[in-house]
Amino acid sequence: MATITELDGLIEFVATAEAESFSQAARDLRVSVAHVSRRIAALEGRLGVRLFHRTTRKIALTEEGKSFFRQCQPLLAELALVQNQTQDVRTTLEGRIRISAAGRYAEQMIAPLVARFCLANPGVSCEIDFSDRNIDLIDENFDLAIRAGALDDTSSLVARKIKTVPLITLASPAVVKSLKIKEGPQSLNPSFCLPHYDRDWIFRKNEKVIRLEPRGHIQSNNAEALVACAIEGMGVIQVAAFYGIAARAKGELVSLFGDWQEPEGMTFHLVYSKHSFQTRRLRLLIEYILKNAPSQYR
Repeated sequence: MATITELDGLIEFVATAEAESFSQAARDLRVSVAHVSRRIAALEGRLGVRLFHRTTRKIALTEEGKSFFRQCQPLLAELALVQNQTQDVRTTLEGRIRISAAGRYAEQMIAPLVARFCLANPGVSCEIDFSDRNIDLIDENFDLAIRAGALDDTSSLVARKIKTVPLITLASPAVVKSLKIKEGPQSLNPSFCLPHYDRDWIFRKNEKVIRLEPRGHIQSNNAEALVACAIEGMGVIQVAAFYGIAARAKGELVSLFGDWQEPEGMTFHLVYSKHSFQTRRLRLLIEYILKNAPSQYR
């Protein structure tokens, strides 16, 4: 039976192999590079083999390292399962969860779920930090993030889909009348389409697909700002379906091209570190959000 000492360095080894970098593995594990390097060197000494080829610019697994890596992965997965089962013995959840979020979806759909979770588990406290910047979960000590759209780098992260929200195309009645755009998306002038991030607009009807690159005079990463601009008659916008609801109810904006679909939508994910062992409180919060995220928008 393996002793605790014999298991030293396995977590650091797997993290480094997955990240292909000592420094990235250190960030993922929230330890120093020196700690990772020492643990792996000690592991290599005990095994009597070199696990990594090291150069000044990069590292790569040796053949022995590749074989050891394949054997380590199920072992660590089993250890994580044992840890979670041990934590489940406790009936009371306690501790703090730090969450990074941005946008209306997190404000109106996720924040109420976090509140209900905390009400059901008074020992748990949650900090929700709202910011549009792309934070580093590991470096900034966040347990969980709510992110929208495509994820740039998932090498050290787990991304679990919450919901995909349809996109809608909106304009003021005056703009619709002046631009004569009721015929279909092919009638849109890109110069009157306001970009939301750097994203093309795609419309699909049966087998027909129309792609448009919006080039309007106002571009923003804030959908509320674009809704305000559209109400003022600045142009046509395409945003997630939970934006502009009040403006549509008042007749300030109208939805266009209902028989055309935007095939991709806006997908929201729960994101957390791949390498950190989850606390029971975090694991249960993740499952609670995934199970109870609403399909209707307000």
